[in-house]
Amino acid sequence: MSLAFKRIKVYTKVTLLVIVALAIATVFIKNRGHRVQFWFFGLVDDQTPVNVVWLIVCTAIASVLSWWVLLAAISMVKDVREVRRQEEQQERERAQQAMARKLREQEQRIDEKLSKAIGKDANSGV
Repeated sequence: MSLAFKRIKVYTKVTLLVIVALAIATVFIKNRGHRVQFWFFGLVDDQTPVNVVWLIVCTAIASVLSWWVLLAAISMVKDVREVRRQEEQQERERAQQAMARKLREQEQRIDEKLSKAIGKDANSGV
């Protein structure tokens, strides 16, 4: 990517960030004098008015924390699946190694039987 496109990309991001920051600041400034009564599962007194800015900030923090918990849960589920998959893979490898060991032992027994049979044939033919 050329330098001109990188500059455009960076300045566009900076402009969008400034616009979002100004929008958030405008919402806080315009609502700083407003108060609201609300009910929240009995955790707050619904008769006492609360500043809207505090309500917005608490809602934003709760939203970010909820998103973080959701992502952590999804990551944990993926990790559990990966661990389970790896355990199954190890079990398959162990079974394959056991089968290979069994086949090697059978091959050795067959070789021993063949060598004994060939040895008997050589001795009887003499």
